[in-house]
Formats: sequence, C-alpha cells, structure tokens
Amino acid sequence: MPGMSTPSAAPGTFVLVLGGANMDIVASAPTLHAAESNPGRIGCSPGGVARNVAENLARLGHRVRLVALFGDDPFGTLLREATAAAGVDLALAPVVAGASTCSYLSLHGAGGDMATAVNDMALMDRLDPAWLAAQAAPGAPLAQALDRADAWVLDCNLRADALAWLLQRGRRGLRCVDAVSAHKAVRAGPLLAHVDLLKLNGFEAEALLGEPVRDEAAACAAALALVARGARQVVLSLGARGAAWAERGAPAPSGFAPAPPVDAAALRSTSGAGDALLAGLTHGRLAGWPLEAALRFAQGCAALTLQAYGANHPGLSVAAVQALRGTAPAQSAA
Repeated sequence: MPGMSTPSAAPGTFVLVLGGANMDIVASAPTLHAAESNPGRIGCSPGGVARNVAENLARLGHRVRLVALFGDDPFGTLLREATAAAGVDLALAPVVAGASTCSYLSLHGAGGDMATAVNDMALMDRLDPAWLAAQAAPGAPLAQALDRADAWVLDCNLRADALAWLLQRGRRGLRCVDAVSAHKAVRAGPLLAHVDLLKLNGFEAEALLGEPVRDEAAACAAALALVARGARQVVLSLGARGAAWAERGAPAPSGFAPAPPVDAAALRSTSGAGDALLAGLTHGRLAGWPLEAALRFAQGCAALTLQAYGANHPGLSVAAVQALRGTAPAQSAA
C-alpha cells in the first residue's frame, strides 16, 4: 500500500503454517445437470488451505515453514515437489508410510462458483496432540519453530484437540486462523481468546453464531460478535461482494470493504481465493498495516487468484497485487 512498508524476509524470521495439504481435483462446466455427464474441464493442482497459504506467503516474499502430513503416493510426491518449488520449507512436513495423501474434489458451474465438493482428509487425524507433543519435545525442530516464528497460520482442518493444543501453548507473535468450512469452523469457537486474526465466510460465521449472515450489515454484526467472543481481529468474507472486518479496541471497531472488480472473462475458479485472502492479511499484519489496509491488499491477492485455474496464482507477488489495485509498489522495510 502507498506509504507503507512491506515485510522483509530478514534472516531468522519466518511464518509457520500448520494444517491441510491436499491435491485439488477441480471440474468446471458452463452448465450442470444432475445425473448426467456434463462437458467441461477437469484439472488437478496442489491445494489444501494451509499449503495454499504457505505457497502464497512464499510468493509474497516471506520465509515459510509448513507443518503438514503427506502420503507416500503419487499425489504426495507431486504436492511436495510443487510446494518446495514455490519456496516453502518442508522439513517439518513428513511423508507417512502407507498413507494416502489428502484430496479434495470440487465441481464448479458457470462463473466459477462451487456447486459441491468432497474432501478426503483422513490423514489429518494423525496430526493429533500426541504427534505434536512428540515432534515438539524440548529442543526438537518443531519446538524451536513454534517458539521462534513471527506468526502462526492454522487452519481448522486440524483436529479440534490439535488446534487447542497449539493455540493454548504460550507464544509470541501473530496467531491467524482460517475457519475452512461451516462444519470445521466450530473447532475454533472455544479458542477465540487465543486468536489474533480469524478469517471466515458467512456460512462459517453462521455455524459459530447460529445467526444467518447474508448481507453487509449482518456480516459487520457477526464480525463484531466474534470479537466480543474473544478474537482480536476478524475478517468475514462475503465473496464477490467484499468483506467485513472488526477489531477489538480500534478507533473504528468495524467496517466493510467491497471486493475489487474482476472481469468476468478473466474469472477461472473461486478455489483458493479465500486462502490468498488470508495470506494477504497475514502479510499486511506482519508489516504493521492497519487491519483495513491489510484487508484491501488481501482482496487484491484474492482477485488475482480468481484468475487462475488452480488454487494458487503463479504470478502472485506484492508488485502484481499493487499493480492490480492501481497502486505503486511500496518500499521494502529497511
């Protein structure tokens, strides 16, 4: 953003991202008819909320370490190769012998919106408190990473008990959480007092609050309600309409930022847009930007991702986002 510094990847600084890594199988068709074979396009690309956020943060110039589990199958091999090629450190992301890599199958109709999806995340069950405790024994690499990271990004693909084990661990720095889905968002509900930044959508907010969130006013009210329940900052996305934000103790406690327009001809898929939003938010907060400024940068990250067939845009960068939004690239922090 103009006049604001961007975070630099100083020696020893990094973001620790923990959660899901899976292969995305995305099918899209201009028209969808139930119980019929619909002509369209099918693609396979790296995915998973935590993995997507990690890749996006690496593309935004951060040093990133991913904590996730991979199967020893072809999907796992492809995922690891693509993630490492994007600049993400996988030293804390082991391959599990005999396990199947997590996968996600989604079907998209006209305009790129998702019609339905199926996820196979059974491998995530192995990332439990016992595994975390063993990996984070005193002096172990994960213990050092947990203590030294400038930010954690967690997704609710993590088991509820694993999420609690992590968030209740005392630490410094920024703690960001992605709600992932309405079904999984409730895992974060009892832990909001330990969350610095919660990113979710209207359906996920409804699962946490029990109230429908369908318009801007309801989104702002829901974001404020989640702050009242303990989260320091909340960003609640309504997709193409924009996102509400709320912050505890801020002079302006909440607001709504319309999403930047994306040419319909350039729209490819909505997959990964929310993950790009969280990566952009984390980037901005690490730079010390106000939440609203971080959100507007993050919306640029999401807008770029909407123009990619996969869940990550290979051309994502700070300069690309600022050019999309019509701003000059900010100077790097000294």
